[in-house]
Amino acid sequence: MKNYKEIADSVFKRREEYEISKRQKRKILTKIITSIGCVCLAVLIGTYIYLDLESKSKLPNNTSEDDKIVINDIDSFSSNKMNFNLVYDDFVRMNNIQINEYFGINIFPDVPDDLRVRSEQNCGVYKRNGGVGEIYWDQQVLNYNNFDYSRKINIEIKKGGLPLLDYVFGNSDEEKSIINNCEVLIGLSEGGNYYAEFMHSDVGFCINASGLSQQEFIEVLYSIIK
Repeated sequence: MKNYKEIADSVFKRREEYEISKRQKRKILTKIITSIGCVCLAVLIGTYIYLDLESKSKLPNNTSEDDKIVINDIDSFSSNKMNFNLVYDDFVRMNNIQINEYFGINIFPDVPDDLRVRSEQNCGVYKRNGGVGEIYWDQQVLNYNNFDYSRKINIEIKKGGLPLLDYVFGNSDEEKSIINNCEVLIGLSEGGNYYAEFMHSDVGFCINASGLSQQEFIEVLYSIIK
């Protein structure tokens, strides 16, 4: 059911830039070590490791030893508009407890304190025959924003696969992050917008955010992938 035939025109990995930068640091460190005595070797190595670690984004406390964060640069997006015939009378509204029971996990993230869920937001599924038949659409949309909409999070959720969207930003060649043993594709656009897509407990998530720091965005992901 995925509609991911179009991929981003050009994607450059920040990981590659990081590896190049690290190799350059090693070359500089080697020259310095060669020119000085062995007495300073331990100090220099310790300084290099400290600076190298400082250059990485801090992770939340609930991380595992195998976790890693890779932010892929995004140059552009492809788009493929989709139309769905959702009948209003088929909609069955669910509260937070009911929708979590349907998905089998807590789909609601922890967000920064200044963000609030939009009041017009409704969770639920579409069932045929006026809401009494089989479920034919269960994709949820969660929106959070601050008072002036300068900081926003949009989350789309679907059971059994990634949500169907009208844009595509990733492809299988990009390096994925690891969060609590879950593969997560994370991207950052030139405009500073963060994007992530992943499967967790057979539930697909697509998340995009604007106005958030990298640290805040990562913490949102960790609050979902527990």
